[in-house]
Amino acid sequence: MKCAAVKDGNDWVINGTKNWITHGKSCDIAVVICRTGEPRAKNNATAFIVEKGTPGFSGGKKKTNWECVQVKLHEMIFDNCRIPDANRLGEVGDGFKQSLKVLDGGRISIASLALGIAKGAYEAALKYSQERYQFDQPISNFQGVSFKLADMATEIAAAELLILHACDLKERGSTNDKKNQRWQNIMQVKWQ
Repeated sequence: MKCAAVKDGNDWVINGTKNWITHGKSCDIAVVICRTGEPRAKNNATAFIVEKGTPGFSGGKKKTNWECVQVKLHEMIFDNCRIPDANRLGEVGDGFKQSLKVLDGGRISIASLALGIAKGAYEAALKYSQERYQFDQPISNFQGVSFKLADMATEIAAAELLILHACDLKERGSTNDKKNQRWQNIMQVKWQ
């Protein structure tokens, strides 16, 4: 990590850039993980809150031109950006651990979004299969179509249960106990 924060009295001075940041140019508040220790040292990252308009903090160039991507990805630029120690989140050196916790919830959110898209696609396919007629009957009556729809419904139900299980594990803060090991094994086999 090259973006670094150096303690200066009661303030921190941030220098460097962050890339591929969701709403990096349009956000009002950013949580930034910066290196606060030696490179490659253990526990050398710390999280900070940086508000839009803070001198030395700006949004940079857009990082994607994909029209289908609704999330705007930009770089964030820090040039002698001075923030008070009160803007530090947690203890010095806990930034990496904090970011992993956020990613756990973020992955569940992304899975939930994908599930919603899958449900919408299934409902559209089902509706179309009931409206589209071939040989004087809806195409949903044909095995080739009905089996595909059944497979879709089964995969969606399985995904929903796995997401709910992941939510439960996150809520309870327990992902490593033996009781849950079989779920981890199932998920590992499924996606290999």
